[in-house]
Amino acid sequence: MATPNVGILTTTGKALIDKVNSGQAKISFSKVVFSSMDNSQLSDTQIKALTAIAPQEVVVSSPQTTLDTNSGETRIRATGTNEKLADGVYVKTYGVFAKDDTGNEILYGVTVSPNPNYFPAYDGVTPQAVTYSYKTVIQETSNITMTNSNDVYVSQEDLTEAIAKIPQPDLSGYDKTDDVDKKLQNKQDKLGFTAADDSKVVHNSGANNFDTVPTVNNNPLLLASSLPSDLARKSQQTNFTAGLQSGGVDVATAADLKSVEASAWRELDTKYITPASGYTLAPSTSILYKIDDSNHTLYLSGSIVLTDNNAYKVPVTVQLGSIIKSMLTSVVPYLGYANSNSTWAFVFASQSSTNLTFIPVSGVASIAATTGTEGYLAFVTYDELV
Repeated sequence: MATPNVGILTTTGKALIDKVNSGQAKISFSKVVFSSMDNSQLSDTQIKALTAIAPQEVVVSSPQTTLDTNSGETRIRATGTNEKLADGVYVKTYGVFAKDDTGNEILYGVTVSPNPNYFPAYDGVTPQAVTYSYKTVIQETSNITMTNSNDVYVSQEDLTEAIAKIPQPDLSGYDKTDDVDKKLQNKQDKLGFTAADDSKVVHNSGANNFDTVPTVNNNPLLLASSLPSDLARKSQQTNFTAGLQSGGVDVATAADLKSVEASAWRELDTKYITPASGYTLAPSTSILYKIDDSNHTLYLSGSIVLTDNNAYKVPVTVQLGSIIKSMLTSVVPYLGYANSNSTWAFVFASQSSTNLTFIPVSGVASIAATTGTEGYLAFVTYDELV
């Protein structure tokens, strides 16, 4: 039985690598094939002997080819969609094809999937996508044709690596809050002060006293109780520079309300949540979003519930086009359907244009947050708001 989920280099692929490393040829990766071909019962040796993949339901030409300068690995990545599928397909085999500088194309590597990804037939509205990556090591990297990686989809692995590379600030030279408090306490008895000018201090008797009616230079002050009830000028705006309270509680300003509104969670209208034909949303469906326009980030939370609790492999599309113009990246983990499992699994929503696609289990999909010290809410990034 073939080793699952591992890129196996074919015999012809190995021969091409040897020619590249010896300087006899250059290599470019021409296409990646997604196929329903079942090779799971073949041995690794038999997989290495393959020279063709058939049928080829999804073909991605000119896959993204990049070099990881840290590991020395060449990464070939392709994102296939179901836009040309008239019927649903279980993808069981992935094939990477390569060409030498004479244009001769060979089957370079093969990956066998024991839990095939399911591509439903294209519904004409929302395409679904699956990203496949193959890693290989070629010593003579100057003989590899690399492609522009600006449009490569970001994977969870990419995010983890990027976060790990963020330099941590050196705080060894700074005092902690507790240390500062202790130093201040130790200095209290050494702090100097200037005595008050007695001529400017209010006394209980004399020219400036508060024994009866408060006076200044023997002139009585106007008491608050003596002020008219309509003292505030109603015909013009009043600027309360020290703040305004009602019943001892601060009154919210227009700026305060605007700030609260900008950072609030809002509920997405269910007309933008579309299940596959023949299925309907339950009233308990609720998708919440919060906008952080300073970082062009849209945070997501909530659950999708179908009225049919036996719904199996039923895609549900969440449309964000009423909020953002274009989605750049997405990291939206949720509890739902993965591969051929019929139980809950931690998976990521697929991204296309301004849409996210979820596949519930037993009619339910629940957006989650990642765990651990680096855990974060589900989010997408965008270019600009609508």
